[in-house]
Amino acid sequence: MKVFISWSGEPSRSIASELHGWLGVVVQHVRPWMSDVEIESGTRWNDLIASNLESADFGIVCVTRSNQSAPWLMFESGALAKRLDVARLVPLCIDLEPAEVISPLQSFQSRKLDMDGMRRLIHELREMSEHPMPREPIDRLFEAMWPGLEEQVRLAGTQHNNAEGPRRSPDDMLAELVTRVRNLERDTETEKQANGLSRRDLRMLEHAVMTLDDSVSRLSFLTNHIEEFVHSVNRLEQLRYSERELTTARKINVDRAETNQQHDAGYEIGVGDLVNHPKFGKGSVVNIAGVGAGQRAQVNFESGQQMWLVLRHSQLAPLPPEVDLGSSEN
Repeated sequence: MKVFISWSGEPSRSIASELHGWLGVVVQHVRPWMSDVEIESGTRWNDLIASNLESADFGIVCVTRSNQSAPWLMFESGALAKRLDVARLVPLCIDLEPAEVISPLQSFQSRKLDMDGMRRLIHELREMSEHPMPREPIDRLFEAMWPGLEEQVRLAGTQHNNAEGPRRSPDDMLAELVTRVRNLERDTETEKQANGLSRRDLRMLEHAVMTLDDSVSRLSFLTNHIEEFVHSVNRLEQLRYSERELTTARKINVDRAETNQQHDAGYEIGVGDLVNHPKFGKGSVVNIAGVGAGQRAQVNFESGQQMWLVLRHSQLAPLPPEVDLGSSEN
């Protein structure tokens, strides 16, 4: 399965490069493709990128706060989005929360570049395989490989922190809106003096500015509550994911315990015991070899056959000691 890794600028490029090598080890049926790694000198890079966008089964967009609107990132994301009938697109949030992703990428389910987000991403890639591996080996490999990727992400963020754009708060954007309306009010007053606009028009504009000032205060208050709500929702998703993981692990442990109990119950056969087999009939155990799941029993059947049978699969059933094996010879 081909995974196209899209990037723009730093630290997006450095992290995408680390992810290119890391994904192929953790999810072994995946073939990551990244332009900075795969394109050789002297080749037609635009043709190669277009060809690999067309053949990709999964797209990962390395998103930072400063590159969300980068033209090249938008081009590659748009090309991947056109293949949504056969492919998937996941914005990978490097230095921002999924709730902060802006349009058009906000239309797609994002993942945070942290331990929980990456664990969910690799399991989504695992499930897209024609023959998915069990969860446990993938989880063990992820646990071993995650610290290395985490450290490289940290180093990339430290080395390229100057490339990050400023973060605009909702208060800043609302303040800008108020300023623009007040400029409009001032321009209107100038036009009134020049063109004789009515006092009624000016009063309506003044009322609009006052209403907007009040709305800014209310929206600022609501924004704080919305951010807290988004944080709570993200935390709830993490807890639900952890709960599902624990439930799955608990079920696996219970199933194993029940299987072991069944096996142990089936191995309570010793030398000299009388047994019955659904195909070979009655017999006597003359020897026991091995332990655990590979334990075998040598049985002399009343038919004259002598056979070694693996107890785990033999379907031997113990018989009461009073059964006479020779009673049917006459």
